Amino acid sequence: MSAQYGESLQEALQQSEAFLASLHDLSHGFSKERQPCLQVYVATYHELAARLVRRSSEHPASLNLAMTEQTAYEVVCTRAEQMLLEASPSYRLLQDYPAFQQKTMVLLARLHQLWAPFSLEYTHHLMRPYMTLLCNLARLQFLMASVPRQLVIQMYSLLHSIVHQGQAPLLEDQAANRIALMNCDCSPERVMPSLQTLMRPIEPRVTQVLNQILYPVLRLYHGVDSLKDSRLLELGPITEHFSSKASPEQNASSTAEGWQMLAWLPLFETWALWCLLLFPGLATQAEGTSLLQKLLGNSMRLQIYRERSEWVHHLYELHVKPALVLTFHASRAVGPSEDREALSHSAKDLIESSRRVALANCMENHQLMRLYLQQRLEDLVNFCAIEPSRVAALLQQLLGALELARGEITWYFCHFDEIVPKNPVQALVDTSQPLRSGSMDLSVPGLIAAMQRTRSICLQFRSAVAAFAADSIRQAVDQDLSPALMRMASQTANTETDEDGLTFGHILRRMSKGLTSISRHTLQLQDPEQKPCPFLPEDLRKLQSGWMMFIAAIFSSHATPSAAELEDSGSYPGLLCAFAQLVDLAEVAVSFPIVLQRASSLKELVFWPGKMLAGMKATIKGPSTAAANACAWLYPIADSDDNVLPGQHDSCSPTSIRLAESLVRQASQHAVHLLAKILKGPLLQMQGSLGLQAAAAHLQTVGEDAPAHSMGLRAAWSAPRLPMLSQPVPQSWPMPISGQESRPDAEGVSFEGNLQSVHALLRSLSTAAPVRVSPVQTILPAEHLAAAIIAFLCGQIQQSAVAGEDLQIPSLLRRDVVHLSAFMIQLQAPLGNLGAGTLMKDAMMSLCASEAVATTAAQGTGTNQSLLSFVVAWYTDVAARDVRNLGVSIATSKQRLYSSLSVKEGGVDIAQYTNITELEALVAVFGLDGARLLAASLEEPLKEAVWGLHDVMTAHEPMLAHLQMQLQAYPGDWAACAQAAEGLSDLDAVLSSLKLAARCLLLRELLSLACQKLMQPACERKGLPSAWDHSLQALGLPVFLCSRGSGLQAEGTADPALCHMMTGVGKGRKETIERWSYWPLLMGLAFWSPMWSSATYVPAHDNLSNNMGCFSICARAFAAALPVLQQTLSLPQVAPAASAKLLLACAEASMSGRQDHVAGKLLALNDLTAALSCTWPGHASSAAYLQVCHLQACLCTAA
Repeated sequence: MSAQYGESLQEALQQSEAFLASLHDLSHGFSKERQPCLQVYVATYHELAARLVRRSSEHPASLNLAMTEQTAYEVVCTRAEQMLLEASPSYRLLQDYPAFQQKTMVLLARLHQLWAPFSLEYTHHLMRPYMTLLCNLARLQFLMASVPRQLVIQMYSLLHSIVHQGQAPLLEDQAANRIALMNCDCSPERVMPSLQTLMRPIEPRVTQVLNQILYPVLRLYHGVDSLKDSRLLELGPITEHFSSKASPEQNASSTAEGWQMLAWLPLFETWALWCLLLFPGLATQAEGTSLLQKLLGNSMRLQIYRERSEWVHHLYELHVKPALVLTFHASRAVGPSEDREALSHSAKDLIESSRRVALANCMENHQLMRLYLQQRLEDLVNFCAIEPSRVAALLQQLLGALELARGEITWYFCHFDEIVPKNPVQALVDTSQPLRSGSMDLSVPGLIAAMQRTRSICLQFRSAVAAFAADSIRQAVDQDLSPALMRMASQTANTETDEDGLTFGHILRRMSKGLTSISRHTLQLQDPEQKPCPFLPEDLRKLQSGWMMFIAAIFSSHATPSAAELEDSGSYPGLLCAFAQLVDLAEVAVSFPIVLQRASSLKELVFWPGKMLAGMKATIKGPSTAAANACAWLYPIADSDDNVLPGQHDSCSPTSIRLAESLVRQASQHAVHLLAKILKGPLLQMQGSLGLQAAAAHLQTVGEDAPAHSMGLRAAWSAPRLPMLSQPVPQSWPMPISGQESRPDAEGVSFEGNLQSVHALLRSLSTAAPVRVSPVQTILPAEHLAAAIIAFLCGQIQQSAVAGEDLQIPSLLRRDVVHLSAFMIQLQAPLGNLGAGTLMKDAMMSLCASEAVATTAAQGTGTNQSLLSFVVAWYTDVAARDVRNLGVSIATSKQRLYSSLSVKEGGVDIAQYTNITELEALVAVFGLDGARLLAASLEEPLKEAVWGLHDVMTAHEPMLAHLQMQLQAYPGDWAACAQAAEGLSDLDAVLSSLKLAARCLLLRELLSLACQKLMQPACERKGLPSAWDHSLQALGLPVFLCSRGSGLQAEGTADPALCHMMTGVGKGRKETIERWSYWPLLMGLAFWSPMWSSATYVPAHDNLSNNMGCFSICARAFAAALPVLQQTLSLPQVAPAASAKLLLACAEASMSGRQDHVAGKLLALNDLTAALSCTWPGHASSAAYLQVCHLQACLCTAA
């Protein structure tokens, strides 16, 4: 045979893989849900087929159809061309398969004849493509049985005739071929008999494979006990060579060969099951019967392709047991009666007894195997992490363990949650289902995680592996292979050429040249600093091609020496095996990631999405040891998109995306669920207040913003701190009640169990690497975890902040936020790169931006708004506008608002929300942005009040101008004030506007002081003690000088919002500002309002209700604002002292004309004078004048 041997075998193997994938997709495309619809479409096929056979020229539209068939046919005609394009690949697949099957069987038979004299004891590498192709043929036949071939062919024929309309009628043989394809019996019952008949010619070669390869290896290594006894996965001395002339058992027991056999063990078990099934006669031999009992007693399912599998005992019962019984009948006449009875029992009960053993023990045996492999892989990984230089030497051991682990994982997925079929007698006796355990065995994710860590450490030291492989290649080439090939070429006298025109000597010299080239180029791999040689991939391709040509040459009938002579010759001991190992070494050196991928790939698991989801759920909700491996399920999902050939459809991608998203979503949600349970139960025990002090340290980083996780996590895995204000730290953290930490919850899990599980889940998700689930999509588990935790934190803060219609007391809200921050800081270790402070920051940003919270407005209607919007609306509506009619007033001496209604009467203690301490807590929670939004929300009601006052001044401008002249001439003219008050009909509206403006202005002043308190420590640390005033101006807030503990001092600036609104009303700015010079008169005349007579003194708030607090705040604000407006337009400035003098004169005259109590008048004037006695910038002489005015007012009132 020529060099076409290798190409033909490799080509046939690739075609078989393509057929398997296509038939698998086809069987899913024509699912049971879709078939009834298609059957209606092809209801006309039988009559149409007859006309096609007769080569009728009638168009199918002329057929006489029933009504339902006519409707279906019209649908087909409408979409005929598109449906034909979709159906053509399926039809071509069915059409091409028989020819491929026949050609492949010819190839296998030809190879069998060429390999007849060749022993396979030491060169099992040569049989891998042969046996894989043989098993693929069997798999194809099983998949073909599940494809509705008749429906596909009928559909294609109908669509073809509709589209072409008789233009290209079928030939008679084409129609007959289609009918033959339809009528071919590929039922499941006929699959195995047809395969057994088809493959009977190659039975001797399969027998040789079983005897020389499979039996020795499976006898030594099958089962966990045998594997432990071999100690091949133990850390011990490494034997790198083995005897090429030893027996198979001795070779298999050697360390290096044993490691290689471990990698082949799952494949050998699959070959053995298929061989004994396809060739029942082999099971009647002593070795075959023993192996059959061992294999059937340890498995229930035979994997066909991907998720498709069959019950192996049922197949053997139908197709192997008859051969065993036949052997019994053939031996009845010989031997003692006891032997015949034993043989009869063995023949009839072999499969059933193996089935009972498998049902009882197979799941437990494989669980022990998984646990053993996990332990060994973890030991190997830990050893390699400590001794990186040994990774290359242990490579075969690592690859063998990975292959074994991959086989165990696939075996479990074939068996898990399957319903074991039973006959009626068994159903009455036994109702157990050992494969349906309810939840997936947690040793599965543990083993997957161990595989992932093993693969990672191998890739981490890939340069050392490549250097080791290169050194091994150089030694093998220079010392053994190259001299042997040249010596063989010089001794070859054969001048016959193969079909390519090459003699055996030419082939040998070409191989020797290729070996020299790859040996020279791999030397660069021994230096990690040098780039790999670009010629290495081409060297590897030539080496593999030369190996195939060499095998083809020695298999040919005219080769010198022949394969048998080469193997038995003492001149070239172990040459074939050494050459095969060299090819493997070259592949490791050149493309190690592909070799590692092939050994550890779990992409088949994606085709069991239901079982994958069950495994994820069991892992996530399992104990902490299982939860630590939650992200291990991403390993097969990420692996499913690798090694997709160009032009090949990756059917895993949509499923991979769904599985990955489901995993990270479920894991993140369960982690949040555990966090909520921990917070509801006893909180984490901490040493004193250290945890809260750490939280306070996070809250002190004002202005040090960092990108949110949604934008910055992929770019940098950093942990910026939380930009919030430091706050008083509680003295102690709530401790668990004695014994409560061990008390189980409603789900039977203790507090420690929940804490350990959430630590494991957080660590697994936060440290998981990005997962590429498709060529264009990558999932980062840490992003999903961060989003879930942020949503959880938002929910916790929302629950603490909102209680019905009202807002939580800000200091209590800040306390809850601090406790929550301290709790998150305790989780910093498992959170890893996420950063507890950044998560809290992002949660607060979400609450200030888009996270919705359900609240109830004063009208009783439900609305959805952000938490900060709710806070802002609450302060604006309840405190400033008093929409609930709570009687909100001002306590000037205490710098707060208060309500005349008690909480029991349905009111809210406004003083608890508006004092400086609570506003500082509010700013600490929501930051300067929150303060800015709250200050801006107060501008609208302030605008209403200012415009209301301006409208009154505009309407009564002549009267106010006359009164101003009277009071300037006669400061105590109460008669003029009384006359003006009578002409001012809307005094109550003036007083209401003053009250609304005063509440807004006071809240803005207090908010300014709270922001100053927030920014001052940071400014002092930066050496800029007064830098905060610029920030206040940027926030649109007034600036006041204050000292710690003393509140407002004697100097401040005008409120910028008030200045803007005083300028913005009216038609002309100049006339408007001139008109505002009457504000002292309007405020003084307000003392004539009837509401003043009902005013009472409230000792608890040290204030006169409803009136004087509003006058004091507005007087101070308007006195400071008017000069600023006049300076803006370069108008003559009215000093604040002049405005204060005019206001006190008008107020004193108005009070003198009223019949109020003297003490009330005195308190009112004292309060008003105190508010106006501050020294405004540039007017240092005003204090003395105000003191004189104060004294005069007191004397006048006393008189």
